[in-house]
Amino acid sequence: MEKQSFIQKIFSEISLERDPEIWKDEEDSENKNIQRIRFLSEFPECEYTKELDVSKSSTRKNSNLAQALKEKGNYCYKNKDCYGAMDQYNKALLFASGGDISVLIGNRSAIWFDVGDYESVCNDVQAAFSFGYPDNLAHKLYERRAKASFALKDPAGAKEDIKLSLKYLDCSKLDENMGKSKESNINMPFILRNVSFSC
Repeated sequence: MEKQSFIQKIFSEISLERDPEIWKDEEDSENKNIQRIRFLSEFPECEYTKELDVSKSSTRKNSNLAQALKEKGNYCYKNKDCYGAMDQYNKALLFASGGDISVLIGNRSAIWFDVGDYESVCNDVQAAFSFGYPDNLAHKLYERRAKASFALKDPAGAKEDIKLSLKYLDCSKLDENMGKSKESNINMPFILRNVSFSC
């Protein structure tokens, strides 16, 4: 006797006992197949409730996984692997929630800047703020967008972002010396000459 597969065994034990006529009919029409599928779907073995439980899904939000992927992205970025970092940040975004999303998008804007895609820098900075990017870090994004705006020949946008960067520098957690150093860095001479910035 030929050994039955799991499917054949279940089929024989469950469905043939309840309605053997549905399987004896050799008609292979769409209606008959729909009738067979409906019949099978009535069995509890076909419900897959455990497998379809959203809380057990591998694609649900997972802050630990998002953090691990972000750290991999940070490692890649520090080692000048922009595309590896982009890949890790994008993967982390799939599992991130809340404020983590804004930080990941903010990190991604740094990669766009490094590869020279200044439009994407501006888009990601805006998205990061819309997802609630933290005020104590906002000076970095405004500075990055100011540089991108300048590269896009938008001196008015660059000037506005320099002002915002300096404003949010006060919210940062940098000590006084670091703050002054950062302030002089934000007041970029190449932008100042071309934008005639004044506080």
